[in-house]
Amino acid sequence: MSKEYAVFLFNGSFTNTERPVQVPCRDVDRATEIAQQLTLQYGAPPFAFHFESRVDSLDSIGNRSGLYYLGGTIQTLAEIRAECNPSNQRMIWNLEARGIDKIVTNNCPCLACFPLRDEDQVLTWEPAVESRFGL
Repeated sequence: MSKEYAVFLFNGSFTNTERPVQVPCRDVDRATEIAQQLTLQYGAPPFAFHFESRVDSLDSIGNRSGLYYLGGTIQTLAEIRAECNPSNQRMIWNLEARGIDKIVTNNCPCLACFPLRDEDQVLTWEPAVESRFGL
């Protein structure tokens, strides 16, 4: 039997960390609510999530959606080139070599750039902030 999961991606030290959460359906609004809960639980927001179907085990993954980036700014390769910033040369070379023409830059929890594919989306989103008062 197939089950639906929202898989949340967190920045890690050397690789991204994934946190799958079983969901009844592919509901972006519900997934952003879960992202807020995870932000409060772990103290750091995920930078993106995707949906996937899993059949009877966590190893049998199929029907994966594009990424839903939680906030960020979209830039095209042409816009990055037009900045004439020497520190962008390596990124420009990598984007050209891989045929990537758009990136998304977000700061969940640190500033990072990711390739933006046609199936990906950037959502308007602000991470939850927990207020604790006391001595």
